[in-house]
Amino acid sequence: MPINTPPKSYDDAAVKWKRCRDCFEGSDAVKAAGPEYLPPLGSHDNTPKGRAQYAAYKARALFYNATARTVQGLAGLIFQKVPTFELTPAIEGHEQDITMAEESAELFALHATEEVLTTGRYGVLVEMSAAGESPSRPYWVGYSAEDICSYRTERRGGEQVLARVVLKESYWEPDPDDEFKEDEVTQFRVLSLGDEDSGYSLNDSIFASGDGNKRYYRQTIYREEEKSGEWLPVEEYVPTRRAEALDFIPFIIIGPTSVTPEISKPPLLDLVDVNLSHYRGSADLKHGLHKVALPQPWASGIQGAGTDDGAITIGPSVVWMLDSGGRAGMVEFTGAGLGAIRTDQLDQQALMATLGARLLEEGGGPPETATAVRMKHAGENAT
Repeated sequence: MPINTPPKSYDDAAVKWKRCRDCFEGSDAVKAAGPEYLPPLGSHDNTPKGRAQYAAYKARALFYNATARTVQGLAGLIFQKVPTFELTPAIEGHEQDITMAEESAELFALHATEEVLTTGRYGVLVEMSAAGESPSRPYWVGYSAEDICSYRTERRGGEQVLARVVLKESYWEPDPDDEFKEDEVTQFRVLSLGDEDSGYSLNDSIFASGDGNKRYYRQTIYREEEKSGEWLPVEEYVPTRRAEALDFIPFIIIGPTSVTPEISKPPLLDLVDVNLSHYRGSADLKHGLHKVALPQPWASGIQGAGTDDGAITIGPSVVWMLDSGGRAGMVEFTGAGLGAIRTDQLDQQALMATLGARLLEEGGGPPETATAVRMKHAGENAT
């Protein structure tokens, strides 16, 4: 099986992750998905006219981004209290640049929190800068849910530990035909516990697997061979700590309520689904308003008016001469259909406020005691 083949659980979750990710990104991402989130009307057939009508239908729709506001609001509530770090003397100061890319540990944690709120999954790998680099020290690398392709666990010493993780990455490669252009290329990094290799000096602290063979942590890089299209290993090495191989994979997967590698439901998925339903309702409401909001003039019995094609103009300097018994007026919409859509929109906004821990609720209402507020929000704050 190719290295880039994900398990079924990943494929099932990826559909949910995409909905959540698009809603968090906002209107451009949601509208770019087209019919995936906004089904066309019956008149929007696959003709130039039908496609133009659908494009206008989609452009008029409003995506009210309750998802992003809720994610940012919840993350802000979590980080109202500045996090503190207990560090050993050897790593003091690392929290100021935890990624070796000018990103502090607090900012990294905030980004990880937003990712967990959005997709329910985020991975952190501890790496070590190359020998000879200054400074040479460990640093963190974050992986989104979509980039954690597969994993395998096994029982060691009475607990379940990671035995293999496949991570999707990208890097930039200069274009051989254009010195000013770079191409983004995908590769896969496999973290695994392998058997002892004579090429590495492993000490006795490396624990033994069930069959008595020692195990060590290694990384293997896979890249696609241009001609055959096969994914082949191009680099393999064993990270070390104080010149000794590790007996574990320094990678952790964070979920909404645990740090186990199992895929969890995105915590705001229900809000996302209502958010998209609200978007579809907005499209119908805006479409209806576009059709009926502007009054339409009408007249009967106009004397010799109009152009060669029968068109009649209207404006402050135009006078209609009517025959005896002629009439003129304005056609205006009086039905309740759009009112029902509008009411449904308000109902869904209230529902999104409930699903989003009430961050979207408007103020007002009778005052409540602090105890009553704590009891009402206890369930929402549990996760």
